[in-house]
Amino acid sequence: VDTLIGEYPELIFPVTASNYYPVGGNGYWIQNYAHEPAYLCGIIAGQMTETNQIGMVAGFPYASVNHLLNAFVAGAQSVNPDVEFKNSYIESWWDPVKAKETALAQIEAGADIIFSERYGGFEAARDKGMLAFAAQADVHDLAPETIITAPLMYWDPSIANMIEVWYDHEMNGTAYAASADEPVFFLMKDGGSALAPLYNFEDSLPADVLASYEDVKAQIMDGSFTVELNKGPVELE
Repeated sequence: VDTLIGEYPELIFPVTASNYYPVGGNGYWIQNYAHEPAYLCGIIAGQMTETNQIGMVAGFPYASVNHLLNAFVAGAQSVNPDVEFKNSYIESWWDPVKAKETALAQIEAGADIIFSERYGGFEAARDKGMLAFAAQADVHDLAPETIITAPLMYWDPSIANMIEVWYDHEMNGTAYAASADEPVFFLMKDGGSALAPLYNFEDSLPADVLASYEDVKAQIMDGSFTVELNKGPVELE
């Protein structure tokens, strides 16, 4: 990619990867982050756990995964300082059986809510009659009594932004000026991420839990509250 960027300075090259470092100029690093809706999931989880033990089943310890886990943990701890987490990486992007087995082990160890970053973890919660959160896809219909919601990522604003940058360059001669350090991404208020509907949990969750969730969501959407984007390793005490 770096070679192509250098050879064709009049073209725009949007590249996405959680560990990609752009060269700047006409090479744009675009990325999606759903840390804000993950934080909101944590706010619900921190109030709904009865054991103060929450499990997290994830793929790999990459930035694209860790930012969700870190935000989920921060959200839960903001409403429940006593909550503890069991975090496991299954070292696979697709292994529902291993994800389910990992979540079952966390449940056996005391977890009563599962954050299923990988497909399969929520199945363990479903089989045990517990609650769970999915991630990056609205799969509520696969376990409607189990999956409360899920943080979602949307590419629409990033793609629209790249088209605008390209058009401005073509029509007005504006030089490409990609950052050499930071990705182009959009927050929840700008359409870069969202939370899947609560569906039946809109009626079944306790009123005080819904109120705190709605309050923080409103603050995120109006920009008065900032959720930290932490892509580093998940550090649990």
